[in-house]
Amino acid sequence: VAAATSEHAAIRATAVIGLGEAGFAPDATMPVLANALGDSRRVVRVGAPHSLMNLRVATLPAAAVPLFEAAKRDYLTRATLLADDPGVLLDVGKFHLMNQDAEQASRALEGSLRLDGNLHAARYFLAVGRLAQGRVSDARELLIAIPKGTAYSESAAKLLAAEVAQAAVEGHADHPGRELGPAVEGLEPLEDLHD
Repeated sequence: VAAATSEHAAIRATAVIGLGEAGFAPDATMPVLANALGDSRRVVRVGAPHSLMNLRVATLPAAAVPLFEAAKRDYLTRATLLADDPGVLLDVGKFHLMNQDAEQASRALEGSLRLDGNLHAARYFLAVGRLAQGRVSDARELLIAIPKGTAYSESAAKLLAAEVAQAAVEGHADHPGRELGPAVEGLEPLEDLHD
């Protein structure tokens, strides 16, 4: 936490990104990360929303909200410089899912799959986005296409089973979009764009 106040921007940026890792309590790190949103260096500011979203911080002080929105835009602008990297597009898609923006998430995840059709994490999270858009049949196709034994096959099977049960209750295959809540809870932390 102390490193987030270093005089060196590279140390502050690394600390801010690190505070979004598992093991740090959001209550202890949120004030530090909220302060980082207003840092004079962009490299530090873009790490703050990354970490806040990884920690699932839902409420910020009112003064930090516009800084948070500006830092998110900076994060996404920076990611466009790496738009030919399927892993970066995967993280951008997950970033949008955490931000409850299924449309933008789906665009990024489609791009990730165009670049690497075997990136099953992108396929899984695109299915999550499709569910939020109310496109259940599209989500099912994506989930079924994830091969058994891959990293997301178990999560895909659980989500598919939950959607089949939901459709049986509702009596139809597609429905208006829904909140991303439970599916987004399963998102692993975003990767650092510094890599």
